[in-house]
Amino acid sequence: MAHKPTREEAWAILTEHVKSPSLLSHVLAVEAVTRHFARKKSADEELWGIIGLVHDVDYEEHPDEHLRHATEILRRHGWPEECIRAVASHG
Repeated sequence: MAHKPTREEAWAILTEHVKSPSLLSHVLAVEAVTRHFARKKSADEELWGIIGLVHDVDYEEHPDEHLRHATEILRRHGWPEECIRAVASHG
């Protein structure tokens, strides 16, 4: 993976596109759950937490086209395809 996104980058991207307190609470909960399961499976906890954090990055702006815009948003920010596929695969 060429560029590993940081949590700070993920949060900045997310909060650029998501303003709803309930959706922010949701993605923070998903981040915690993905970190938990990554830890249990000896996977990269930081990476999976970040993916959980941004998994609904396009939902507020495009609820009827959820995930059609997430890949474009993450690519614009130089995210690796591996991470983009992981986000897109939840839908």
